[in-house]
Amino acid sequence: MKLLPENSVAVISKYILYIGFPAYMMYYCPISISYETLHLYWHYPLIGAALLLVVDLFAYASGRIWARPGELATFRLLVALSNWIFMAMAVCAPLFGEEGIRVILLYNVGGTF
Repeated sequence: MKLLPENSVAVISKYILYIGFPAYMMYYCPISISYETLHLYWHYPLIGAALLLVVDLFAYASGRIWARPGELATFRLLVALSNWIFMAMAVCAPLFGEEGIRVILLYNVGGTF
């Protein structure tokens, strides 16, 4: 008995990616990140962007060796922009509280956008 259509995984994934996560960021960032926080941690988004660049260069170099022909772009995307934030938030929230969430969001802004 089928409860969901065949493409339900794709639809749910797109919902989370394009609606759920941006809505969560728009809701939580103004609560967690104030002007004073940005003034104090202004370099965190830059560090996130620099790490993304380093990882992308590594993914490009290693992808030239391990990726199948025609799949280098997909390999780079999966290595550089993996879905790390959900695991990090689940671990850091109980360990570091609001401060940990704030740092993760700031790194994510620089590394993703």
